Amino acid sequence: MRKAFKNSAIARIASKELLAEAFYLENQPRSGGIEGDVAGGNLEYNFGDKLTLGGTYMLVDANITDVD
Repeated sequence: MRKAFKNSAIARIASKELLAEAFYLENQPRSGGIEGDVAGGNLEYNFGDKLTLGGTYMLVDANITDVD
């Protein structure tokens, strides 16, 4: 069985109006593939039943050698 990720974590805090999530994924590429990881978070705010405003931030690192 192939595992796509070496390590992963998800944390979530939720209330009636607010949802906050943080995540981390570290991939496990097939032979010759590029290793990398991604970390980030999601934030959503509900303004009643009709409107939800949210955003996501991600930091992606491809871990490619000899590249800045």
